[in-house]
This record gives sequence, C-alpha cells and structure tokens, in this order.
Amino acid sequence: MKTKRPRHRAGNEHGHCNLQKNYSDVDSLLSDASIAQRIAITDRSKNSNFNFIDLPARLAAQQHYQVETDLRRAIRRNEITPYLQPIVDLVTGKPVGLECLMRWRTDSGEMMLPNNFLPISHLAGLSGELDLQIIQKAIQASHELASAAPGQPLQLSVNLSGLLLESEGQRQRLLQLIRSTPLPKDWQLLVELVEDYLHDNGSELGIFLNSLRRLGVAIAIDDFGTGYSSLSRLHNYPVRTVKVDCSFVERIDDSSNPSNQLLKTIQNLCADLGLESTAEGVETDSQRAWLVQNGYKHGQGNLFSRPMSVAAMAHYLAEFH
Repeated sequence: MKTKRPRHRAGNEHGHCNLQKNYSDVDSLLSDASIAQRIAITDRSKNSNFNFIDLPARLAAQQHYQVETDLRRAIRRNEITPYLQPIVDLVTGKPVGLECLMRWRTDSGEMMLPNNFLPISHLAGLSGELDLQIIQKAIQASHELASAAPGQPLQLSVNLSGLLLESEGQRQRLLQLIRSTPLPKDWQLLVELVEDYLHDNGSELGIFLNSLRRLGVAIAIDDFGTGYSSLSRLHNYPVRTVKVDCSFVERIDDSSNPSNQLLKTIQNLCADLGLESTAEGVETDSQRAWLVQNGYKHGQGNLFSRPMSVAAMAHYLAEFH
C-alpha cells in the first residue's frame, strides 16, 4: 500500500496556483514554492495531504531563514558564548559541578536563549559545530574558573547533540579536542546525551562512548524519563549519571498530578544500577527537602543559581572557597 507524501502548495485558500490573482511577479511565486518545499522536508508532524502557504507561514519561514543565516555567521566568527549553571550538593548547597549552556548575542545586541536557535541549528545541520565550539570554550574557561577556587574538584558538564553523535568526523574531532585540551587538576568532563540516542544506534555509539570513557570522560543521560531507552541499554552503555527531567521535579508540589512515586522509582533504579542521579529544575525549598529525604544527592536549578557568564561564575565559586 502506498502512502501519500504531504504536499505543500503556494497558492490561494482553494489550493489553486494562479499567478495573476495571487502573485505580482514570478520571483514571489518561486519564493513561496521554496518555502513550501522546505516545510515539506522539515515538518513531519502534519498528517494532512495539503498544507498552504499563507502570510504567517511566509513570515515564519523568512524569520527562520534569517536566524539560520545569522547563526552560520556567528559560528564562523566564533561568537557563541558559554554560560554556566552550578550543580550542587542538595544538603550543603555547595557546587559539585557546572553545566555549560549556550548563549548567542546577535548583532542587534539581543541575547538569544538556546530554545530560540537550537531547533533551527538542528534543521540546518549546524548542531554538531555548535557543540564543538562551545565545548572548546568551556574547557578553556575551566582554567579561569579553577583559579578562582583552587583545589576544588568540579565536574564540567557539556551536551552532545544527535548530529554530532551521528557524524564520525565530528566524533573524532571531539575526541581530539579532549586529548589536546586537558581540564584543570581534579576536574572531570561529563558529556550529556538524551536517552533517545541510546535507542537503535548500533555499535558505533557504544564504541564512541567507550572511547570517551577511556579518556576519563563520564557519561550522563539527560532529561531522563522523557524519552525511550530499555534498561538493558542503560545498563550496557558506560553511563554513570542520570539527570532527572525538570518536568518531574516541578510536580513534586502538585497535589493533583504529583510525580513523587515516579521520582522514587527512578532513584531506586539508579541505586540498584550503581548510577548517580541529579534532579534538574529545582525551584523551591520544599522540592529540595523532598529530594534530600528520598535519596537524591545532587540538584540543579534556579533555587541555587541561574546560568551565568564565566566571569560571574568565577565570583560565585570564589564565595564557596
């Protein structure tokens, strides 16, 4: 049985492409046709056989093109900036690690958050390059941070996108980067990947993760509980840490739809498998207290600190030293 590929038309609401009624020139028609083609390639969420280009779709596509163009230029200029958020001991509040996050200050001066450009970077095939650029900057910044808190062991956590994990060339570039730019003494690099990457990725992913482990890099599963991974895969890959998704943590205080039992189950699973656990998105003292009471040792969230620049993080670490 054949299935129909969604068709995207540049035309009026009835789907008829009439140059005289809808377009003043051929260039406008070709522009909408290009937009329709891009939507057909990138948007797999629609089940309809027909989708139409209207003004909102046209404006959204134009904005997408502009962000992609500016992002490519920012990558060439090496302009993506590392911001860091502490991972803390839930009992003492003392930092035990730092997660490196991306920020992008555009030419207009706007500081763009990852949610506004990472999806576009993925569609444009730029995520792996972004990963490599920000990881290199994070490792370089670690020496400045270590001088602010000498002798304090910390874990530097960075995120790996699916595009990097799927690219042999970029995987090798990351391994070479780690070999050539060591962290400060007593620091350790930890790479985070979402659990869906563990599913049906064959042996290459396992080989790569074991190569990282041999270089002293720890492996974490990010946003745990929101994707799919069998327990055998979680057990067989060299995973050391599970980061519990913030959507579960935020429902600790929810009387109508609490996540407490699920969080207990995850923590028991981690304990049985000998894995460390970190609760993401800790916002309130009551969430922190519940997590401590139920065996969680490490947490991350705005209760402790929002992400901050390298300079601000140096001051933050010095206060604990």
